[in-house]
Amino acid sequence: MNAHPAHPAHPVSPRLIFDRAPLRVYWELTRACDLACRHCRAEAVKHRSSGELSTAEGLHLLERLHAFGERQPHVVLTGGDPLKRPDLWVLIAAARGLGLPVALAPSATGLLGPEEILRFREFGVEAISLSLDGSTPARHDAFRGIAGTFERTLAAARAAQEAGLPFQINTLVAEETLDDLPAIYLLANELGAARWSLGSRRSRDRVAVWSSPPPKPRTSAV
Repeated sequence: MNAHPAHPAHPVSPRLIFDRAPLRVYWELTRACDLACRHCRAEAVKHRSSGELSTAEGLHLLERLHAFGERQPHVVLTGGDPLKRPDLWVLIAAARGLGLPVALAPSATGLLGPEEILRFREFGVEAISLSLDGSTPARHDAFRGIAGTFERTLAAARAAQEAGLPFQINTLVAEETLDDLPAIYLLANELGAARWSLGSRRSRDRVAVWSSPPPKPRTSAV
């Protein structure tokens, strides 16, 4: 006879049970991206692939996610660069129309300007994430492979702050960035980031941390 109880003495919060619906769904819309990041986990390429979901298939996927019911998963649209998909706005509008929370991980290229940031907000995107792997143009652009990416990232962060769109800063933890992390932290805080997310080359996991002493609390982002 099993001496262990069938249920734990202290029931787990329903928010931590994922047998009915995932908490988040990360959808890599495309591998296409105009950057050439040295550590890209999506193995991005210049042009879109014929293997991507079509608009109709994407809309069907969103409907299936909506079918989870009361506990709607958060949909994080990533890539590649989501802005390389002409139907991005159709997909965002459809997701929001279904009541699905949406966040976005755009690339800091010429496709991302103040107009796009404002439009994200108007379409109901809850937050965006921006990558920052150096506290100076030389250090950051060396990772991204394209000159000017550092300034575009800062411009996007400031536009998001002005639009009232929460944003997360993603930073790679590696030998090349280790000594620069304190300066990146200060820059992320100065920009008004809602969260600083650290990750490694070998893991897709992201751990959000603020070193001590932490800044004043802000709305959570991606």
